[in-house]
Amino acid sequence: MAFGFTRTVIAFLIIVFGIIALILMSSLGRTFEQTEELQQTVVPFLACRFTNTTPQTIPIYSAPFSAEMLEIDGLADSQQLTVSKRRNTHVFVTIRGNYGGWIELDFGVLSGNCEQVPVDDTPLTSFATVCFFRPTEQTTLYSDMILQTPVQSLVPEESYVIIAQTDEAYQIRISSLIGGYADKTKGLTRGACGLVPMVQG
Repeated sequence: MAFGFTRTVIAFLIIVFGIIALILMSSLGRTFEQTEELQQTVVPFLACRFTNTTPQTIPIYSAPFSAEMLEIDGLADSQQLTVSKRRNTHVFVTIRGNYGGWIELDFGVLSGNCEQVPVDDTPLTSFATVCFFRPTEQTTLYSDMILQTPVQSLVPEESYVIIAQTDEAYQIRISSLIGGYADKTKGLTRGACGLVPMVQG
């Protein structure tokens, strides 16, 4: 008799503990769901964002280089976009879905958790939308289209970004401060050079 009673008590306790365990598991499940919902809310809030601080629409480029021929989109004044990669002069922003481009840092400010954004060190020559001039001999960069006023020498086998052309020369840009014209006969081109616009002398 006593043995039967003991078995009944043990069975009852097993059921009670099972119910308690189910309640705890259900509670933990709801806690995990709430944590995930909180993370989904907080992460976008903390994402690195670029805000256009100019009073006009600024260009978004297909490569981390500012040239009119590389423009693919624009960002209106005071508007924001999420940043996913950064370089010294440009950041990569998401426009919509998987579509994005590069925007010049000088045109706005960054906010959010930007220290976690990975640095992009891809060589500029790896961007398929850019056209390059590669001198095959020692040559000169000129400030004028008729190649009369020298600015500096161009190093053979170096790659220089072409932003426009005339019948006789390529307009190249070395930096935001240095640019000019190079004799077409002094080198070769590589990249998306079919898109280079013609300018009149």
